[in-house]
Amino acid sequence: SVLDYVDPRCLCLPAAKHSFDLQRLGPGDLELVKLEFEVSANFCAHASTPSTASTLRPQQDEYAISRMGSPVPVHGLCCWFDAVLGPNGGVLSTAPGAPATHWYQTRFLVQRPLLVEPGAQLKCCLELIAHARRSYF
Repeated sequence: SVLDYVDPRCLCLPAAKHSFDLQRLGPGDLELVKLEFEVSANFCAHASTPSTASTLRPQQDEYAISRMGSPVPVHGLCCWFDAVLGPNGGVLSTAPGAPATHWYQTRFLVQRPLLVEPGAQLKCCLELIAHARRSYF
């Protein structure tokens, strides 16, 4: 995995979402986190996050998908978190395009890019295993 800032214009698939209620989870509940999800490859000029959608112009975007309807190489998964803080619902976001934090984003790269056809269904499984330093590998 690579921990770094990700330009939201690099994202070509819609985000999948998984929620955790940290008020109800115990420490052992996060020793092994297995997330299975499915996304539909409905490509747009780029899959921007709501916070960046108004600031990016696809016609000037170096990452824009130039051949709509053509297969697109997918190099891996990009992961981040959004945390709802308190009863009033303030949100701390580490998403690509959100204000920078020290948490960055995490990229899980595949060995060889997957050529994905528009409209394809991608089934993914992400397994995070905590190690002794309470981080994941």
